[in-house]
Amino acid sequence: MKKQKIEKRPTRLHRAVKSVVIMLCALLVCRMLSGGNLTRGMAIRSGEERRGVYEKTHEIASLPAESIYRTMRVTLTAGENAAYCGASHFYALYGWQDDFGMALDCSSGERVHAGWWVMGHDGGGRALFFWGRVDDAAAARAEILQQRTVLQQDGTYALETVCTTPLVWIEDGGHRYFLAGGAITQELSGDYGSDEFLFVGYDEAGNEVLRCEISAGMGSSFS
Repeated sequence: MKKQKIEKRPTRLHRAVKSVVIMLCALLVCRMLSGGNLTRGMAIRSGEERRGVYEKTHEIASLPAESIYRTMRVTLTAGENAAYCGASHFYALYGWQDDFGMALDCSSGERVHAGWWVMGHDGGGRALFFWGRVDDAAAARAEILQQRTVLQQDGTYALETVCTTPLVWIEDGGHRYFLAGGAITQELSGDYGSDEFLFVGYDEAGNEVLRCEISAGMGSSFS
């Protein structure tokens, strides 16, 4: 008498593993077809190469930019001669996508290498980020001032500070980096064609030891 063969149903774990494998295969196919990436790091590296950063870099810090896309993150990476700020977000079907970025040349011998990046979404969301590297040991702390020419009641114009962003140093490889910012209001976004951004550094006693305009910047619009 033959024994009846009992088929084992796949367990929940087996089904989960199978789903993950299928998803990874789909992502690989989508990457080949559309330039998607399996990881955020791969998307950032792709952006670095598009913008001329070919040296070896590593991630310093990242911040969410949920006011633009729910899964978007702004990432700061750095090598010996460059600092790069790039954004990426996750598509369910395509993986991580590069959402532009900007590189700073840190080999010029300047005391401060800094940039700003304003983002806007068609749905109304806005964000502003600052990043860079500071090679001046005298600056114990620093902040960024956003200044704007404002019409006064007497009909004259005056330069006013509309926002102050304190910076937190990130020590890495003998250098100090910073990445700051996030969602902003419509009023604060202002006109970035005329607003000025100043990097101001202070020593341990609170004396100003460094002040320079951040000229490197860009604006990005997302739909």
